[in-house]
Amino acid sequence: MNGITAYPPLRYGFPAGICLTGMAALIWPGASAAALCIGWAVLYLLLIASYRNASWSCTPGGWLLWGASVALWTGIAVNCHYYITVLGSGDASAPVLMNLDSWSAWNNALFDNGRRDVMPCPWPAQDYGHLVGMLVYVFGDDFSIPLMFNSFCALVTVALTGAIAVRCAGGDLAQRRSMGLTSMVLAASMCYFMVSGTILIKDCPLACAIALTAWASLRMRDRVSVLPVLAIIVAAAGIFYLRKNYMLVLAAIVFVMQRPSSRRDLMASCAIALSLFGIWLYMQLANSTVPIGSYISLESSIPDEGDDNSNYGHGAAYTEVLNSYMMLPMWQRVLLVPVVTAIQFLIPLPWSWSKYLIFGPCMALAHFSFCRYAAGALLLYFAGRQFRRGRAPHPLLMLTATGAMLYMASAFTFGGTIARYGIPLVALLIPAAAYTWLRYRHERSFRIWCAVFATGMAVALTLAYIATT
Repeated sequence: MNGITAYPPLRYGFPAGICLTGMAALIWPGASAAALCIGWAVLYLLLIASYRNASWSCTPGGWLLWGASVALWTGIAVNCHYYITVLGSGDASAPVLMNLDSWSAWNNALFDNGRRDVMPCPWPAQDYGHLVGMLVYVFGDDFSIPLMFNSFCALVTVALTGAIAVRCAGGDLAQRRSMGLTSMVLAASMCYFMVSGTILIKDCPLACAIALTAWASLRMRDRVSVLPVLAIIVAAAGIFYLRKNYMLVLAAIVFVMQRPSSRRDLMASCAIALSLFGIWLYMQLANSTVPIGSYISLESSIPDEGDDNSNYGHGAAYTEVLNSYMMLPMWQRVLLVPVVTAIQFLIPLPWSWSKYLIFGPCMALAHFSFCRYAAGALLLYFAGRQFRRGRAPHPLLMLTATGAMLYMASAFTFGGTIARYGIPLVALLIPAAAYTWLRYRHERSFRIWCAVFATGMAVALTLAYIATT
């Protein structure tokens, strides 16, 4: 206990965080200041105590989680001020939400809790609305409550990304600490992912569920025990209320990441993966989830307001290039996977930030895409480097390959138009980027690649700017 209380991010960060969170709530009134401060205090204590107990934890990592948590809670205060005070009447339970996903989820949550002055919406966030409704039932109808839950999921994902990287790479204590901290820094620098925790949308909880499943799967490589099985159950329960089709993603992660040490563990791991697949198949047959194929329609080829809206010229530019993508034969769409993946990687473009105000002011930061571009450069070098000596550990290769395939699958399905579908894959891809930086950054070929990639990105962004403005 003395070691925990003496931990600087807790000893000094805890009182500083409460003060800063309270100041943010007072500067941008809207959400309850008490709710924000108490929520931050409880969730930060839970997070930092868990991180401190990890063998690879370090003080800089604790301060990173502290800074990220304060930044997220400040973003919640800013967005709630916009929803409740600027657009609304000051009632924390009646925010004015301009985005359909957020509006649907909040109305469904209130309707589940007996409010009949709101209109329930069966689409697009009905199940997520039920999850938000549980939070409202337990903690009250202050709109900041589900936003704090989303932000906490983002922070847990950052910490789990470090834990996943440590288990993939191995090494001595110093190497594991470097790998964990670098992965956490890279994950926290993904602005699109982080600021999604300050709005009522399900991407951060999805990312947390996938990260939890990946961490549990890596734990089961050594031995199947109660803790990782419970973690997968929790992740599957969350997926049920978030995006049911991702049950198949969880099954794929569990199956691909296994190398159990005994036949009994192998059978247990396969049983878990098959159970997740069976749940997904049952929901498909019972029509309790939207079939994957139903997402593929002509309208999907025009980016929505969450990525690059045609009102700003981006949809028109996309349509001019890939107008008939959804109508193409399967083999042609397969050939276009590199193209649509590149489009999904590029958006949201750095200069179209104003359209994200429909989500909330903080979502303008989602367009600070340069850290994501840098992570992409590291991942591409990682992929190319595996054809030479000094290959990465097998678990890291399998984790990265799984994340890359899922990322390309979302690009293939939607023509690369919905960039936020890549957000849940943070914990699968970032460890390889961190490994590349730590292992290969001193190589001459790495420096040459960085220069080539930066030049190519400058050219690509210039052409995209010309085409979309």
